[in-house]
Amino acid sequence: MDAALEFIDGDMVKERYFFDHLTTPDWIGPLLEAGQLQHPPEPGATTTDIGELWWPASRYLERVATIAPGQVAEVITTHLAHTRNPLVRADAVSAALKMPAPIAGRLANLVSRWVREDASWRLPNLASELVTHLAETETNAALTTFTAIFGIEAPAHEPVAAKASENKQPAAGPISNLTSEPRAVAALGASEYAHLFERCAPGLIEWAPTRVSNLLIEWLSNLIPWGHHNAGTGWDSSEFWRSHLDRDEGSSSEPRGTLVTGLRSALLKLVNQDPASTDQLVQSLNAHRWTIFNRLALDLARAVAEERPDVAGSLLLEATRIDNAGSDREFTLLARDSFRFLNEDDKSAYLDWARSGLDEDEARELLAVWGRDAPTAAEIERRRQREIRDRLAPVSEWLPEDLKNQYAELVDILGERPPIRTPVETRSWVGEQSPKELEELRDMSIADLAEYLKTYEPPHDRGRWPPAPTVGGLRGVVEQTVRGNPGRYSRGALGFLGTPWPYLASVVTALRNAVEAEEQVDWSGALTISEELLNQSYTTDEAVSRLSPAEARRYVAQLINQGLRAGKSSIPTKLADRTFALVETLLEDPDPTVDGEEQLVRYEYAPFTMSLNTVRGEATHAACRYAGWRARGIRQETNEPVRDAVSGLPELTAALDRRLDPAIETSRGVQAALGSWFGALFAIDRDWAGARANLFFPASPIESTAAAFNAHLTFGARISKLVFDALREQYRAAVARVPETPVAEDSFGRDNPVVRLGEHLTVMFWQGELDLEPPDELLSRYFANAQPATRRDVLEFVGRSVTRSSDAVPADPLSRIQALWEWRVRSLRPRRRQNSEPWQRGCPPSGCLATGACSNLPWLPSSPRPPSTNHSRRSWNGLPRLEARILVARSRYFNGSSRANMSIGIFTRVATRS
Repeated sequence: MDAALEFIDGDMVKERYFFDHLTTPDWIGPLLEAGQLQHPPEPGATTTDIGELWWPASRYLERVATIAPGQVAEVITTHLAHTRNPLVRADAVSAALKMPAPIAGRLANLVSRWVREDASWRLPNLASELVTHLAETETNAALTTFTAIFGIEAPAHEPVAAKASENKQPAAGPISNLTSEPRAVAALGASEYAHLFERCAPGLIEWAPTRVSNLLIEWLSNLIPWGHHNAGTGWDSSEFWRSHLDRDEGSSSEPRGTLVTGLRSALLKLVNQDPASTDQLVQSLNAHRWTIFNRLALDLARAVAEERPDVAGSLLLEATRIDNAGSDREFTLLARDSFRFLNEDDKSAYLDWARSGLDEDEARELLAVWGRDAPTAAEIERRRQREIRDRLAPVSEWLPEDLKNQYAELVDILGERPPIRTPVETRSWVGEQSPKELEELRDMSIADLAEYLKTYEPPHDRGRWPPAPTVGGLRGVVEQTVRGNPGRYSRGALGFLGTPWPYLASVVTALRNAVEAEEQVDWSGALTISEELLNQSYTTDEAVSRLSPAEARRYVAQLINQGLRAGKSSIPTKLADRTFALVETLLEDPDPTVDGEEQLVRYEYAPFTMSLNTVRGEATHAACRYAGWRARGIRQETNEPVRDAVSGLPELTAALDRRLDPAIETSRGVQAALGSWFGALFAIDRDWAGARANLFFPASPIESTAAAFNAHLTFGARISKLVFDALREQYRAAVARVPETPVAEDSFGRDNPVVRLGEHLTVMFWQGELDLEPPDELLSRYFANAQPATRRDVLEFVGRSVTRSSDAVPADPLSRIQALWEWRVRSLRPRRRQNSEPWQRGCPPSGCLATGACSNLPWLPSSPRPPSTNHSRRSWNGLPRLEARILVARSRYFNGSSRANMSIGIFTRVATRS
């Protein structure tokens, strides 16, 4: 032991080497005597890296827990109970998972305390596995840990006088009396709570269903009161947040649904084991005031209706005597599935209730709920008839002859009872309402439909319930109608002339979606409708239509953009003049205004995103795409490449030149759209685009330059030597603008223009257009200016490009890539000390901490693999982060980092592939 301590001598590299090579528990005793297992590193205010909390000793204990479980459990409970280190705690729970359940159970109280104190990134996950590990033989310990992870503490509230009703608990006070919010004991998010619960609850329910169900009832009772202002009534709105008890919908969105799922499973387990226990379980559930428990009781009775028809009958008759609002679905299902098993007295009692229906006052009250304050006698009678039909419908198969005839008459008058649907579908309203159903519009001729749209006026009583129909609601049904048969309505476009513009916008939207799905439309008709929309005078009340004129015009630009793409639904070339006339009109649209674009900036829209949300921006995309569409058409007709697809179209040249004129076009969204198309336009008309490079990417103002060039980098065509030559000065200016602010550690290069700039430069480097030395040293200047995380993403792009290549990489590009790799590694290799092996030294203050380089890495690039020792974490903190990630990726400090492991895997292959 003394020799081992002398060897370690406070060096983290040697300490890790030592513990990583211990495979026997025989060292536990000597290590305890030497004080090596009692003092793990603790988190503190200066701790900035998770690597500083790794403790080799806890990994050793986890490794030998299988061999000496009792000894390891003793060390954890005696010497490590005090630690606040989340990684050491996680190692301890991992060790418990390797122990036999009786020994692991000794750690349950400690693990429960840790979970309550700090639900760190791994602890609840491991603790839930421990619950499953303990469930069968150490049930008490499993329940202790289960409660620590999922328990819901009751909200505190002031005492409130409440009247107790029969078989009900005293009503809770209103929400204003609650002084704290109910919360899970462990600080888990809703999705984490659901995921871990679904993992470990089934095993515990299997072995202790009674105790689990009691816990879940308690937690659900604690959780529900929060958010219910009328808590004393017992209504918990569960028909909305858990409409189907037999489905898990919504269980992952909030803990209430998760607990209901677990409670129902536990209750079904109990009644399947012992149907005689149904009575007691139903009484226990109904003793709680909340609707969800009454619903669970009805659901439970339905599950055992054949074995226990007495319970089903009792619940049915009780529900007929009280207001069962919120439990309608479960009551109806219970009546349907259990009626045939009931005794004759219970059947008669149910049928007497069903045929009685509603009295006149009850019917009037229900009609008032739906906005009919003064219903007529006929409406009241119809409501009473509907109630009788709905009560008889679940048991219609077993009705006596007289009631069967009455039910048939009601069905003839009212129709069949609608299927049992969710309350959200039957009691709530989502979206605007239409005065006509989809089937009604489909059955109309185009002329009749257009006439109806011209003459429809929505009611002005917008505050009534159910909500009054609106133009927006009718627009939605019009869109569905056209979308169902786009060919018919585009061919009949002339019938829509004179139709108000909000409905024309719906037709255009439906046709755009059809073209996107590559369905056939009549493009002459589609353009006719578009022309009519742009020629409209926008006088409709926008507050009623909920659609701005600018948005409607943008739909036209989107339709044309979709039609100019290659595909079987693209616009025929014979319609080129009409198509471009629309594009020209849209290019002069007033949207976006300066104020409108500033609003988008406040919403954090990037310039390119602005271009997709404004009329002129979409029209600019359409104009550039029009050039490619015309070039594609000419190439198909002549089988010859097109060299002047833009300059050969004077009207297109004039239109784009106006958008390139900074005195005319100031929108950053439009400038970004133009920048994104430069590469594609250069490919089809090199002379025209090359002569206007400085207009596409002006030197000032800087916002316009950044908007256009960033769009070129991020959304433009693949970089080529010719495009790079045309834009070399713009690339040089972009390298000088590389920001000083760091890029987020978890950012990905595809949506980051700074990273994309580096990708373009590296492509040009391996193609021989750039060098690392003057005069073409753009890449080396870029690496000097870029942040470490940015360099990481660029080098990973290089590695991906090589490893994903389906063919052998040519010798010249490969040699340049290897030279780039070696150049990056050399930047981290300073002078070595003399008379010492590099891997035996720590990092001196004058080494990597001060210079950004490290002398402890002799294995790169000449050696194919590092020695068994690893780089110290002190070096990691001082190295530039990208290089450190690559160089120490094999270290166990970073085994959890997929990006680090990917880096070393990629670059090893880059350096060695031939």
